[in-house]
Amino acid sequence: MKNVVITGAGRGIGLALVKEFSRQGFRVLGTYRSEKSARELLRLTDEAEVSAVTADITDEKTFGPLVKKLEEWGSVDILVNNAGVIGEMAGSLRELHPRKMMETFDTNTFGPVRVSQAVMPFVSKGGKIAHITSLMGSITDNESGGYYDYRMSKAALNMFNSCLAKEFPQLTCIVLHPGWVQTDMGGAGAAVSPEESARGLCKVILNATLEQSGRFFEYTGRNLPW
Repeated sequence: MKNVVITGAGRGIGLALVKEFSRQGFRVLGTYRSEKSARELLRLTDEAEVSAVTADITDEKTFGPLVKKLEEWGSVDILVNNAGVIGEMAGSLRELHPRKMMETFDTNTFGPVRVSQAVMPFVSKGGKIAHITSLMGSITDNESGGYYDYRMSKAALNMFNSCLAKEFPQLTCIVLHPGWVQTDMGGAGAAVSPEESARGLCKVILNATLEQSGRFFEYTGRNLPW
């Protein structure tokens, strides 16, 4: 049985990914920050192959339960860095607050860095690392501007993945746009359900090859511009 770790698994896309990978026959480990926001995930742990541990991706000191579980498993086949925040949504230079911007970067960029550092020793040869980014992190696609902190943090995450792909050529490292999803972040009026997004993301991850490492994909499998 193959093992997958998914961060931010308490709700939204992360929770949907837990369910989808479980349906695909994976042993799943999901991370969450608080029991209040992860009740459904915790109910899923009654199933033999779904586990959940607390971890705040902005604080590596909280990674003890995660590392302990990985030591029990011995290896990880797929890491999905999903946890993220929308940030302050600053629309103008005048609205930017560097301290608040750093909070967004701390979760969206440095969080996946911390998690990858913790999980990498357990990633098996030929394993995969997928980062949930956003099309809003694409410089080419940015026609409207705004959302400074979110766009910048996701663009930096994309560069982190590009570096990983070059440092670890034995792994498949990709960044994925989940679509405009009906979550707390995307809003009820979004075009894609968490379940549809998770099905697509899971398919792209499972089908990704070493030759595609370092690339940027939509949940539909479409290649996206940087």
